[in-house]
Amino acid sequence: MAFDCAAKSCPKLSALLAVETVSKIHCLKWCPSLKKEDDLDQRLGLLAAACSDGTIKIYTISQDMLQENETVTEMLLPQVSMTLKRPGLINQDSNSSAPSATGAAATSHGTSIECLEISWYRGKGHQIIAGAFNDGHVAIWDLCVQSPLLKSDPGSLLPLHFLRGHQPSNKVCLALSEQDGNPMPKYLFTGSSDKKLCTWDLSHPRGPSLESDQTALALAVNSISWLGNHEKSTICVAYDDSSCVNNNRSMVLAEDFTERGVGALLHNSSVLSMEFSPFLNVIGSSDAGGNVVFYIGEDRRDPTQTLKHQKHPSLRRVYLCRSSLTTDPEDLNYMRSLTELKNNYPELSMNFTDNVDDLFTISDKEKAMLKDRGGMAAQDLRKYPLLSINQVNFSPNNHSKAWIFTGAQSGLGRLFYVPDLVI
Repeated sequence: MAFDCAAKSCPKLSALLAVETVSKIHCLKWCPSLKKEDDLDQRLGLLAAACSDGTIKIYTISQDMLQENETVTEMLLPQVSMTLKRPGLINQDSNSSAPSATGAAATSHGTSIECLEISWYRGKGHQIIAGAFNDGHVAIWDLCVQSPLLKSDPGSLLPLHFLRGHQPSNKVCLALSEQDGNPMPKYLFTGSSDKKLCTWDLSHPRGPSLESDQTALALAVNSISWLGNHEKSTICVAYDDSSCVNNNRSMVLAEDFTERGVGALLHNSSVLSMEFSPFLNVIGSSDAGGNVVFYIGEDRRDPTQTLKHQKHPSLRRVYLCRSSLTTDPEDLNYMRSLTELKNNYPELSMNFTDNVDDLFTISDKEKAMLKDRGGMAAQDLRKYPLLSINQVNFSPNNHSKAWIFTGAQSGLGRLFYVPDLVI
């Protein structure tokens, strides 16, 4: 779905786009910026989709796809501009039913390879894309590569580097560093439910080298964000483990990425998504309990130093929204799907408590929730995760940086306009 967010009160649905031949889209990423050829260039940007067929498909989104004054009723099928492939995929050419040798090896164990997450390099040129897969591999593509060996067929590209850092998992995450002056990022960070946080040095002359594959906490990693615009090499890591110290499930790590780090955001449930906005200097995270929380960094200050030396870092934590069930039947057992839940409990509904109009005015009770261990709402593991907020995303554009999107397990996508974040 494409929304026009020019109006601050109510975004308008402008397009419905479909990706053919895939059953799921796990991740979407815009190209960080686009150099237009002239004033007649109608392109809005390049959009990459991580697909369940194990590929990343890049689309060119243009103005003529959007409807400004009409109600959107039809689904558009945009043409794929480029397909990023990797070793181990079945040959999906409709004219050939024979799998490749690597594809046969991958499917012999019943493995269906899917691309789970994308990181598009924000540095010079934006020509590097990294993708994480459910078999534990990570691929790095150079969109400007000229080697015919990496161009498997017209419109397709094979990876420049193909790395194995994790065990097979349905949760593998990654992030590229953002040194703006170089066409190739220096670091790639990967994490997974195998409790490994890998730091890859991409500047090594012989190719990517694994600097470390551990973290002091030794916890399952759900999300990684590079904290750009800061002097030190700094990342924020979101964990999925109740043994996190003081339930600080989002930790900031600087320079030595094997250290324990400094707690940023406090959660009482698994952190499912996390993102950093370089425009706002804000870390946002969402959890399985239905909470979305921000850490507000100081203007032009290193967030790691702020956390280490500030006496009350919890005062920089604020809620965006909280979720709860309108009714919570005691016999609400765990359901295998949202459809099964709706059929068994048709009257079940959700409440949202949003903190948008006055973000920094919170009650003493809310301050305690953000500060104290176990204060926030927790996920009930016996029940279907209806409240889970699986995605939180900041707008990638400076002119619309006050917009935040959240996507929930319930199927609800919500757009928030938070002017208080803009200094």
